[in-house]
Amino acid sequence: MDTQDLVDDLRRRGVETTRVELKSATGGVPKSLPETLSAFANTAGGPVLLGLDDDIQPVDIDVAAVRDALAGIASNSMDPPVRGAIEIEVIDDGNRIVRLDVE
Repeated sequence: MDTQDLVDDLRRRGVETTRVELKSATGGVPKSLPETLSAFANTAGGPVLLGLDDDIQPVDIDVAAVRDALAGIASNSMDPPVRGAIEIEVIDDGNRIVRLDVE
């Protein structure tokens, strides 16, 4: 699903679902992220969106730094490594977030 459509669907529901994880990442990649990646990798997978708060609103993050840190965690800190596309996405006409689709 397109990232904007995914975010719009979450907003209509008013909550994140068990198949999508939101993290604000305002202070960088959250410490709980490896646990989240492991849980997604060991189930059906799904998108992890960094740069959205609990109200499903974008927050200001350094998307390049978050993307690079996320890639490092997924590749080097997980055993086995977590695979999936990591992209910087634009939502709401200009807000940038990071998306990882865990396989």
